Amino acid sequence: MKLGNFILVYLLLLFLHSCKDDSGEPTPQPCNDPTDINCPNYDPCFEKSPVKADFTISGALSNVLPYVDSFVVDTAFHGGQLKFEAVDKEADYYKWYLGTEIVEGPNEHTVFRTINNLSKGIYTAALMLQKSPDSVCFPFDDGIDSTNQIFTKVDICDLAVVNKFKGVYESNPEDSITLEIINWNEGQNEYCTESSRIHVINFGGNKDTLMLLFDIVGLANSVLIANNPPLGGLDGRIDIDVKNSTVSAFYRFYNDSTYKQFNGIITE
Repeated sequence: MKLGNFILVYLLLLFLHSCKDDSGEPTPQPCNDPTDINCPNYDPCFEKSPVKADFTISGALSNVLPYVDSFVVDTAFHGGQLKFEAVDKEADYYKWYLGTEIVEGPNEHTVFRTINNLSKGIYTAALMLQKSPDSVCFPFDDGIDSTNQIFTKVDICDLAVVNKFKGVYESNPEDSITLEIINWNEGQNEYCTESSRIHVINFGGNKDTLMLLFDIVGLANSVLIANNPPLGGLDGRIDIDVKNSTVSAFYRFYNDSTYKQFNGIITE
């Protein structure tokens, strides 16, 4: 046997011997779990955090079942009800600053407000909360934190979902197509007026235009849900990824049992 091979065999036997206890059984390896107090890498502060006043702003998607209790987190809203919701629901005290209004109390982790009467523009919301800090993991935490966000009240025509999109159907990925959603008064040929209604263009692939008069059951900056096949309308959902300017639309028409899946980008 060559010397090199002999050394390798010797080291392997030495390693196997070291992995056994006096009984000859393999020595159990230590566990690796920071949440298990019996493991050598146990960390009592694992996944813990100091007191934080993080919160979300979301808008009501619809007042129609089954979406009446659905809210969509966003930064742009055209009306309806907003929900300001603290991430931490177990704080001792909450104090909200919503424009000039102050809402505070030990149970005010969630606040609802209607913004229909607000003018278009940018608004601020802030939260300050108090909570007994974890002095072991965060000895310098005073238990008080505050944070703020901005949101925008927009016209319906400024919603991300009211846009033009270019993409492909999954059933025909080689052939691109352009779809569009507009807010239009067909009779007066006016856009974005109080009498305008949401229309979808080219969703049938024939340069067609369909007004969603009674079809829409959910509408937000990044979501449109329609469900009205019996009356000749559209059935499906359009979702916008605002950050990446992409769109996903899954829908069918009243006279077609087959759903289409469209994926694309915002072009305007």
